[in-house]
Amino acid sequence: MNFLFLETLATISNPGIFSNLFSTGTILKVLGPFVLILLIYIYFSSALMHISRKLKVNQIWEGLAWLFPLYLVNVLAGFSWGFLFGAILVLGGGSILASILYASAAFSLGSITFPLILIVFLSILSSLLLIVWNWRIAVNLDRPGWWALISPIGVLVGFLFAFASPIIGLIIEFLSGIWLFVMWGIFAWSAD
Repeated sequence: MNFLFLETLATISNPGIFSNLFSTGTILKVLGPFVLILLIYIYFSSALMHISRKLKVNQIWEGLAWLFPLYLVNVLAGFSWGFLFGAILVLGGGSILASILYASAAFSLGSITFPLILIVFLSILSSLLLIVWNWRIAVNLDRPGWWALISPIGVLVGFLFAFASPIIGLIIEFLSGIWLFVMWGIFAWSAD
């Protein structure tokens, strides 16, 4: 008689196997990042919606705050759809190219230097794009445009401090990220 089925059933029904899978710590580790990303999405989409009301943008675009926030940022900054399309084309195409080159270099088919340079270039380009968008939105809301520079400069300073003291570098980068939330909160909910 074959008892393999009973042995398998006994192994599966053993609570020791699944006890760690559904523990509170495991659930928080898995769901925590998703909840955090969802909260950030809700915050920035709500801020975009309020900013679009302040700038008296067409109500059709307000709904885009939840569906296409990047397009609404582009509209609030006063750029056409072509600017966003070009940015997505350059950044998306460059990212795909960097991924292909990096993967081929990882399998010893070429040098890893060029993909890393391309990744750094795309990171700088996307940072400049965000600075331009934030600057234009700040100016459109009669706020100082240099506010858009605080967060990227903080990230750069934090990166440089990370070589001397990683803890101080992380604190500076965290504070520059907090400034981004504060700036968008001021843009959205402060009195004119």
